[in-house]
Amino acid sequence: KSDNYKTKEVNLLQADKDINQFFTIPILAGDLQKTLSTHGEVAITESWAIKAFGSSDVLGKTFMIEDGNETSLQKITTVIDDSYTASFITFDVLFPLNEEMYFGGVTFLKLRESESMASLQTKIDNDLKELPRFTDDCKYYLQTLHEYYFDKSETQTSWQFLLKRDSLFMN
Repeated sequence: KSDNYKTKEVNLLQADKDINQFFTIPILAGDLQKTLSTHGEVAITESWAIKAFGSSDVLGKTFMIEDGNETSLQKITTVIDDSYTASFITFDVLFPLNEEMYFGGVTFLKLRESESMASLQTKIDNDLKELPRFTDDCKYYLQTLHEYYFDKSETQTSWQFLLKRDSLFMN
């Protein structure tokens, strides 16, 4: 919530400072890499800034995040241009990755050309005992962005912050 705005419908996403190595995120104001390196700072989209504050001139403003009994004050230090959907991901607020508050989900890896997904999957499967497990039947698997983007199944890969398209729309 901010001064005059309160909602439960906000799309929050955690990312590390290297997110621009994977996705193009156009910045209107601020320094995304610095924001995603600093606890308590966040980047927000221009459309969410206008919805929550009535303006996109929000650098330095703060808002509260309430999660159960926990409340935290967040300072806006970057504004993102979300006027077009050119990215694979969608969000309203982008937080620095916080390992203490990370409970699993999608992680993007960038492999060297010499590495193969098959060999990495084998290593993951062999080292599963060493990897964090959030449930007893937790599994790790790899999928290319292309495979995910055009995947028509309704599986656990159906995350609301990741965009999908039907391959029928391709030339």
